[in-house]
Amino acid sequence: WMSNWDYAQQVPTGAWRSAMTLPRALRLERTPAGYRVLSEPVRELAKLEAESEEIAGMTVGGVVDLTDTIDFPLSTSEVLLEIRKDEEGAADFGVVLSNGRGESYRIGFDTETNRFYSDRRNAGDPFKEDFADRVHRAPRQADADVVRMRLFFDVASVELFADGGATVLTDVFFPTEEFDRIALYSEGGAVKLLRGGVSRLESIW
Repeated sequence: WMSNWDYAQQVPTGAWRSAMTLPRALRLERTPAGYRVLSEPVRELAKLEAESEEIAGMTVGGVVDLTDTIDFPLSTSEVLLEIRKDEEGAADFGVVLSNGRGESYRIGFDTETNRFYSDRRNAGDPFKEDFADRVHRAPRQADADVVRMRLFFDVASVELFADGGATVLTDVFFPTEEFDRIALYSEGGAVKLLRGGVSRLESIW
């Protein structure tokens, strides 16, 4: 269940209240740190994929707006990224969604703390004290040089499956207008985008 009892009865929605996460397949894998359970979306989700756009490899330093290269709405989409630090390194990199009202949502990776994070502090209606004033974080379990991020965006939620499901993070947000812009960012240095892509997802209804 994609919610939190701290605010489950207060979310600013109309015809529905909260939702289920994506269905997932679990597998047990032996790692240098011991056995770990990895979690990834079930393969049947591929049936929801509609049109797709590849993101060309590039060096990202600062903000790179990708909106004009994508010809479909971003509010229900899947984003795949494979990113490697350049020699200079980068303290912070990821994806930012935004809209015409100046609201934005960021999800990324902090190389200094070795943690993924979800930042919804500017992502829309806070509706409740303490809802939107925190950054949620999850430690990275993999140690490869390339960071792999598989992101599923819905109008009011995100699910991150990183490094083949070694780290998973789910969060909700409530923009007052749908996010219709997307950009990559890197702060504190540059990163190399090796491969990327965005796919529109059809509704299950």
